[in-house]
Amino acid sequence: PVSYACTDLQRYIGQITGKVPASESLSKWERSHKPAIVIMDKKTFSQYLSPEEPVGELGEEGFAIKKIVKNGKESILLYAETPLGKVNAIYGLLKELGCEFRLGSEYVPSSLSAGLSDSLLIRKPAFSTRGVLPWYNFFNSPTSWDPVDHRAFIDQLIRSGANTLTFHTYDTEPFGGYEE
Repeated sequence: PVSYACTDLQRYIGQITGKVPASESLSKWERSHKPAIVIMDKKTFSQYLSPEEPVGELGEEGFAIKKIVKNGKESILLYAETPLGKVNAIYGLLKELGCEFRLGSEYVPSSLSAGLSDSLLIRKPAFSTRGVLPWYNFFNSPTSWDPVDHRAFIDQLIRSGANTLTFHTYDTEPFGGYEE
C-alpha cells in the first residue's frame, strides 16, 4: 500500500507541476541539495523538530508532516508509525496541498500555490472505522461494476481516508447464493 501511495504521490505532483518527482532513498536525500518529500522513521524525523514540537504517539493511522529548509531548499517530511499511517500521510499531504478526494470524483489543483503550513502538522483520524456500505440492489451499484470499477472504488476510498468497505446483500444477491 505504501508503494502504491508513493506512486500516486509522484503522479499527482507531476500532474500539478508538470514534472514527475524522482524517488530516492533517505540516505541519498540527506546527501543531496534537492527539495524532496521524504518518508522517515521517528528517530530521523525527530532530528528535524524543535524541542517545542513534540510528536507524541500517532497510533496506527496518525501521521505528522513538517516543512523544512535544508541547504536552502524546501523539503517536506512525513512520519507515521505504521504502513497504514504512511499511506494516510501521503494522501494527507496531497489534501494539504489542495487535492480533494471524493468517492465519485477528485479535484487536483492547477498549481501548488496554496503551499503548506510552516508549523508541524499532526493528524489522527477522529473515528477508528471510516467507510461505506454499498448495496447491490440499485442499477448503479456494485451489481453493474466490472473489476476495474471495483479497483477504482477501493482506491478512491483509500485516498479519501476510509478504512472499511462492507457490501450489503440479501439472501438472493451475489454473496448470498451459498449455504456456507
